[in-house]
Parts: sequence; C-alpha cells; structure tokens
Amino acid sequence: MSDISALPGGLACRWTFQFQESTLFFKSAAELMQSPSVQKRIKEATAKGLSYEISQTFTKQRTSWPVVLIIDRSVDPNAWVDHPTHCLHWTDSSGSRSVFWWGPISSDDYDCAEDLPRDVFEQIAAKVAKRKRPVLCLRREDPGLGIFVPELDSRN
Repeated sequence: MSDISALPGGLACRWTFQFQESTLFFKSAAELMQSPSVQKRIKEATAKGLSYEISQTFTKQRTSWPVVLIIDRSVDPNAWVDHPTHCLHWTDSSGSRSVFWWGPISSDDYDCAEDLPRDVFEQIAAKVAKRKRPVLCLRREDPGLGIFVPELDSRN
C-alpha cells in the first residue's frame, strides 16, 4: 500500500519475515533487514533457490473481551454442560486457574467467543458448590494472560 494515510486510525504495524517453518516479527523494515537471523535465512534461501516472504501487516487490537468462565484447573466444566450448538473452549491456564470461552461447538477461533450465558454459568456454579473442597468459579470479562483476579491477587 503506497498511501497508509488511507488506513483507519489505531492500527499497529509490524514487519514479518517468513521462511520455511519459521516466522520472525519486527517493529520496522530496517530492524528486519538488520537482523542477523534474517540475513542468514535470506542467504540460505537464495543459495538453495527457495522462496521467503517479507510482509508488512497492520493490526487493530481488540478493544472488547468476552465474558468467560474462570475456574479451578482441577475442574472440567464441560462435563456439566450439555448444549446443542455451543460449548466451553479452554483458552488458558495459569497457576491453579483455567479460562474457558463460550462459542460454537465447531469453532476453535477466539474471535467467535460469545459472553458466557448466565444460566450456563449458574449450572456450573451449582455443581462446583456441591464439591467437598471449595474451588474458584467466576464469570467475568476475560482477564488476559496470567488470569489476574484483582480481588484475589491484589491483597496487601
């Protein structure tokens, strides 16, 4: 694209070098071209007559996060959910916590995530409440990497 001013605002730019099974990411074209590992791969590709790709991408970062299930890692909440079109998809674990997003059964794309319905959460929470040992079970906006829960993790 010769005129990047035509793009919407708020986009993050990065440069990508792809050769065979590896992809490397850089903040600028200059940084990419100065990278010793890129230079080595370009020489290898050229010597062997192989292709490589250098590309610039513009990404709009997500600004809205779905309401997910945060639950003790020892619990498999899918054992308690029977829905004809949707299920819980594991997305992350950290420490003793796991995060599951709600979406179509056939999907593995987080961009298809929907807010966890309150009735599904209440069904899971009722099963968790019957356990002998209390475990974490929360419904809230995806906390991101590390599964940080302020009221549990910000204790002074």
